[in-house]
Amino acid sequence: SLAYTFHDRLLRDEVRSRFAGNAFVDFGLGAQFLLASGFYGTQGMSFLSSADPALRLGLGYWFSPGFALRATANLASNSMAPYGTRFKNVMASGRLDALFNPYRHFTGRASNRFNINAIAGWEYGYMVKYDPNAPVPTTYDGLSAGLQLRYDYDKNTALYVEPRVTLAGFDRETKDKDSDYSRDYLFSLTAGLEYYDGYRCDRLPA
Repeated sequence: SLAYTFHDRLLRDEVRSRFAGNAFVDFGLGAQFLLASGFYGTQGMSFLSSADPALRLGLGYWFSPGFALRATANLASNSMAPYGTRFKNVMASGRLDALFNPYRHFTGRASNRFNINAIAGWEYGYMVKYDPNAPVPTTYDGLSAGLQLRYDYDKNTALYVEPRVTLAGFDRETKDKDSDYSRDYLFSLTAGLEYYDGYRCDRLPA
């Protein structure tokens, strides 16, 4: 995964009024895991065997040293094995996240090398489920949460790892009733490099 911050991660007051001052864009290519039970389950499969490629593109903005919003578009698939038949579960989604850094929010300092950003958001998407007769398209939505663990390698680059889980709830039609609510648990792990087009100082202005 690669991320690029347009100007300055230290979020100086004099650049905060310009959109490009604290905007960032990230591009990621990795794997997504699926743990599902019931009609559309992954029973009999190992956790790792459910993994398939996942692609994402996000755009965000730091409103303060400790708070940001990020909108992300995602495309992924997962392997499933209902009824013993292997099937690809195709997914496309959009997600809005809030990122919060408690240390920077309460201290105003941005010079520490290690950082933890708490992430919470809402995801809405489309996926194709397996049915013995034909694939079943459905929409889903649910809470998504995770952590972003960061290490500032030098004044312009940082390394990060971002584990996350999404509670993807959806309805499916059945023969006995109009719909039946189900839920998938989507796990993802992103590791990446971020580049800052700015400079480093010891403390943010008051």
